[in-house]
Amino acid sequence: MLCPKCGQEYEGDKCPRCSGPQIIVNNSDYLRRKKAYEEKQAGKKSASSDNVANDVFKAMAGNMSKASQDKKVSDNSSQPDIENISYNKSNKDTINDTTRSSKQNDDTPDAIDIMKQKGIDAIHNGIKQLSAKAAGKGKASGISKKLGKSSINESDNSNEDIVKNADIRKRNISHTINRLGKIDRKRLKRTIIGLAALLVIVIAGTCIYRLAIRKNYDMYMSSERGIYNVSKLESEYVCDSADAIFATNKKTFYTPQLPDDIDKDKITSTLASDNGKYFAAAAYDEDSSKYSIYIFNKDGCIKIADNNKVKSIKYITDSGKLIYTDYLEVKSSESESSTDSNNVAGGISDINLYEYVIDTKADGLKGTQQLIDDNIQTVNIYTQKNILICLDNDSSLYLYNYEKMNKKTGIADEVSYVFAMSDETQNLYTYHTDEVNQLKSAAGFIYSINNVCYYHEITDKEVTNKTVDEADTQDYVLAKTAGSNMQFIYEKDSYCYIINAGKISYAKTNGKIMGDYNQIAQTGAMTSFVYIPSQEQLVFIDSDNRLSYAKKGSVKAVINDVNDGSLSLVVNTDEGLSYTKDTDKYYISSVSGKEIKLCGEVTASANRVVFYKNKLYFYKEDGILYTCSHKGKELNEIGTVEWFWLGIL
Repeated sequence: MLCPKCGQEYEGDKCPRCSGPQIIVNNSDYLRRKKAYEEKQAGKKSASSDNVANDVFKAMAGNMSKASQDKKVSDNSSQPDIENISYNKSNKDTINDTTRSSKQNDDTPDAIDIMKQKGIDAIHNGIKQLSAKAAGKGKASGISKKLGKSSINESDNSNEDIVKNADIRKRNISHTINRLGKIDRKRLKRTIIGLAALLVIVIAGTCIYRLAIRKNYDMYMSSERGIYNVSKLESEYVCDSADAIFATNKKTFYTPQLPDDIDKDKITSTLASDNGKYFAAAAYDEDSSKYSIYIFNKDGCIKIADNNKVKSIKYITDSGKLIYTDYLEVKSSESESSTDSNNVAGGISDINLYEYVIDTKADGLKGTQQLIDDNIQTVNIYTQKNILICLDNDSSLYLYNYEKMNKKTGIADEVSYVFAMSDETQNLYTYHTDEVNQLKSAAGFIYSINNVCYYHEITDKEVTNKTVDEADTQDYVLAKTAGSNMQFIYEKDSYCYIINAGKISYAKTNGKIMGDYNQIAQTGAMTSFVYIPSQEQLVFIDSDNRLSYAKKGSVKAVINDVNDGSLSLVVNTDEGLSYTKDTDKYYISSVSGKEIKLCGEVTASANRVVFYKNKLYFYKEDGILYTCSHKGKELNEIGTVEWFWLGIL
């Protein structure tokens, strides 16, 4: 027999080393209490399967506690740990010795075997509870079935088999509990993922709503007294108009401290980079008749040019690259340049195109200047491509990457006009568009040679300034007519509209092959139209003063008696339109939307309407800004203004 106190094997009633203790077991009392416990446990019902594992542990702990009370031990401080004796891997030899001892006397099992049996019974009872509580629950029932494979038949198994089955049960219940934990963790993981997805949906919905009403913008207006924020009930003064420096988008503006090197009264123009890190200013000194151009920020100020040539700021990047031109102004009114765009006070000549690059690694504000062209005619800038589209006075068209600052990429010779994409409307190409385009969709342009118009798409090779083989050009004929007043709406690989001389013509495309153009409508004398890319709708006022629209060549009139030249896209919307009938201003959310009267007594030139926070802002009279709800109610006068816009300070 193995002494439970010192662990020494001995024969007889007492251990010769520690003189006992003798262990007395009341087996009948144990069986009575065991039966009562099982009946009590069988009558309990759990409210939730989430506490199954805890119930198993409680059952095990309860039975083991009662077993320890049945043992009468003389010295509790020296009692060994039954669990460690039965289950600890380091005590395998002890377990084997105990098993051998139990074989010698099957009719009278020793205390160790009784304790093992009680532990097994506790596990067995816990498993029964687990199976009962899991009944009718899909996940738990599956676990119960797996556990049922290793159930103990107490009447058939020997003590040795009981020990083995106890080890098996221990492993199974441990794994079961782990599996339950995994189920809970999986459930928790799914819950977390669900909550995260819900949060993403809420955020996305919020962002979409914010985008719809442009809450990141504020409504501003300018007057002689300065710039005001009119987003709230009361207008708030922001700054003097002269202190604001706008970025290229004409919405974002900054109020930096002007360096002492620059005379505020001599400034002719300013421009900020989009992120407000760099600023450029052009100035003119009447006393010296000299023009200057500066770059400045918080690190300092540089005068990069000072001569008798007029300076024109084109664009300044967030990395400190300034694109600008200078030229000699021809004083004679009889002298004219060869192109319409160059007629300034009698003409200009010798236009130089420059790039000034700030050295971001240098201490302070330093940089270098590079002449791109000394004979430029026109230049258009696609900021998303880092590309300058340049037409020189020799009629040569080329591209230049102002970020790489390498070779020029030749496109064509004998070019008359360049039609760049509008900076406000996707896929609208016009000769008179702004020089800087920040749209991501701006990836191509149209140019004309001998009254034939070609389309050129800017390739990746061109963006990286690698030479393009002229024999491998992607250009193709878009139309066999040309003129500076022509406007194109070109949807690649689909169709093209041409608006020219009050006529709207339409043709389908088949890849690079254009079909025949057919006139589909006649506009009013003022050629008032709006293109809505999302709907592929060309909205216009026809020669009969009807608000009409064309979609893939089909024309439909929707509203009669509309004033010619009064049509405009409502700012901050994709499809909203405004127009006038007689002296009344109207708004529609789309060409098929309900006509809403905003107010009466408006001037013909009061076309601009801005949508902001479910309100419409517009001119009612020259210089007077009004607002009303998007349903045409709650008309309020804001005040006399020079301009109003949605912007960011």
